[in-house]
Amino acid sequence: MRQLKIAVPLEANMKKTLVVTAVVGLALLGTAAWATLPQVDPATVPLGNLVANNSVSTPLKIKVDGGAEHVLRNGTEVFIRHLEFPVGTSTGWHTHLGPVLVTIVRGSLTLYDGHDKTCTGVTYTAGHGFIDQGFGHVHLARNEGTEPANFYATYILPPDAGDTLAIPASPNPNCPASVH
Repeated sequence: MRQLKIAVPLEANMKKTLVVTAVVGLALLGTAAWATLPQVDPATVPLGNLVANNSVSTPLKIKVDGGAEHVLRNGTEVFIRHLEFPVGTSTGWHTHLGPVLVTIVRGSLTLYDGHDKTCTGVTYTAGHGFIDQGFGHVHLARNEGTEPANFYATYILPPDAGDTLAIPASPNPNCPASVH
């Protein structure tokens, strides 16, 4: 499991700290709370951006798993999206300008790493999820299941990212053409 570490400076405004903590905390706890909270049927939640261009001015330090630590001194842009991929659909090879927290609510997604020499995907099913470290980490998510994959993605991006949620990247040369 990938680990996300976020440090908020002590001199930051308390209200802003609470907003950032709430957004990140809810995203991280979404999977853990799956079994204990009343569930909203994903079919009743509109697809697309649920929150777009929410600027958070609190500086953040972000480190996911074994990746490098990144300091976002000017705060972040937070996007929360509800997406559905039909069977066989993929994101294409891409990267993000910051980390993305993904929670699967129906179906499954298989995640492929752009540097994996074996091109072995990891499949995440409903009630589970993953964190992509972003900051140039190339990957592809694909619905290899038998039903549509329904999921939420929370993007934590630098303030100058605008609405650039994904940046196309070269495919993993170790993966067959069928993994696209």
